[in-house]
Amino acid sequence: MISDIYSKSNEIISKPEVRNLIRKKLIDYNIGLPLWKYIFMAIFYSFKIDKEAASKILLMVGPPIAEVDPSKIQSLFDEIASLDENKFEELSEWYSKLMLDSGFHFSVTGFLGLMQHK
Repeated sequence: MISDIYSKSNEIISKPEVRNLIRKKLIDYNIGLPLWKYIFMAIFYSFKIDKEAASKILLMVGPPIAEVDPSKIQSLFDEIASLDENKFEELSEWYSKLMLDSGFHFSVTGFLGLMQHK
């Protein structure tokens, strides 16, 4: 079940001009890198703490689309959970820079796609 708020915000954020404006503001105010880094580190730690719960929540937020190989999803989750915590910061910064430089819009699909290419 999807709430009205989520549905409306998802509709708004799906517009490229809105995503570009948000990205521009994050960069202009120098908060993009720390914000994305925090988000990625939170995701990584959630898998370290409880992989099963984290994977269920991540997939409930937005199921992956066709470009993400479903047979690799569980192995990606296993890989995240097995990461050394020292690696979290390095990967979080790498993904954060990629998000800002490329203008990617964060989504579960995008996150899983990033994980497949690292």
